[in-house]
Amino acid sequence: MIASKTTAAGQAVRAPSPAKRLDSVDVMRAAAIIFMVLCHFPIFLSPLVEVHKWLYFFSNHVVGDFAAPFFLFLVGFSQAISLGRQAVAPAAAIWNDRAVRRGLFVFVIGLGFSLIVRGPADIVEWDILTLIGSMIILLRFLRCFNQTVLIVTGIAIVAIAPFLRSFVDYFAFWGGGYYSVPGISDWAPGLLADPNGEYLLGRNVLEIVQGYFLIGYFPVFPWAAFAVFGFAVGKRFLIDKKPTDWRVIFGAGALSALMGLAGAFWSTQTGETDPSRFFISALSFYPLSVTMFLVQIGAGLMFFAAGRRLFDVVVIESWWMVYLRRLSRYSLTVYVLHHIVIYWPMHIAGWISGGFEKYYANAMSTPLAFGLAILFLLLMGPLMARWDSAGSRYSFEWILAKAVK
Repeated sequence: MIASKTTAAGQAVRAPSPAKRLDSVDVMRAAAIIFMVLCHFPIFLSPLVEVHKWLYFFSNHVVGDFAAPFFLFLVGFSQAISLGRQAVAPAAAIWNDRAVRRGLFVFVIGLGFSLIVRGPADIVEWDILTLIGSMIILLRFLRCFNQTVLIVTGIAIVAIAPFLRSFVDYFAFWGGGYYSVPGISDWAPGLLADPNGEYLLGRNVLEIVQGYFLIGYFPVFPWAAFAVFGFAVGKRFLIDKKPTDWRVIFGAGALSALMGLAGAFWSTQTGETDPSRFFISALSFYPLSVTMFLVQIGAGLMFFAAGRRLFDVVVIESWWMVYLRRLSRYSLTVYVLHHIVIYWPMHIAGWISGGFEKYYANAMSTPLAFGLAILFLLLMGPLMARWDSAGSRYSFEWILAKAVK
């Protein structure tokens, strides 16, 4: 039961307590999962064709480009809450620290996820789960730094990424180049770029290490910055308890997003749109360009600020809030399950006839794939309710809690 009090106006107001779940966090995490599902079904199951280019664009970029940033931001924010309740372990006992063990376990889950969902050849694709595990460990070592140091660290991670990528041939691992995204490029050529192909995994130790830090799906540089910024915000709000008007956070996010969009538009005028090398370049998810990062972190800050105002002041009780809270609580399980639902039928069909490549991104039309994404989200409602009634038993969250006590 959520503690609350009543104002003179009769509104139920949540009593501040860092030990309680925050609805703003649950809503933002649920939004991230919904965005991922709506993105992954179409891009993994359907081809990009002219007749459906706007629906594909909506799935891949309007919602898809913000799922991982929101999730990573909340990894940092949630770690600020978790670490704020734990004593600092002696240096000699650091590897017995719960956060470190939890991070290692999530990292291993990430490798196992790639193995069981995509196959043995893709085990070191460096998906978001391996990055999350790494960030849980990294933030454990950054817990003693103040917000200023954390923000500077996040900025440095983003700023150094294009410089580090200049030492590798990024697009040699991503189809040899990039192209302007159909739809939006009709009126803003070069504004948004996608790589020509999927990530080609490293063939030797050096390339595998480069993948982890610079080239993979979610490399440390610059994706770690989202978690570092979330950690800084979490420390300010929930540990140091410094008052910050939600409008200040919202305004900072809006400014960041505008700077990213302005930089991307400027790059289309100068012709320096290569997102792998320049600070001011096209918006790009792979690689994550500086301009795209500014848009994404800006959107994340605005969503977070609005959520604090809308969901953490007045208690909202409704069926959809129950659904969003559950979706947040089982986010890891839903993340793994939706990949299984997408990939395993393609693997089975490939074994029967034609090979996996015959069906990957070519199994059905974009509208049908989008409809299946919505159906999956609807079916998760009763399934999560059943999990709740069973005490979350055998969900990935339950396994993680049992493994790391």
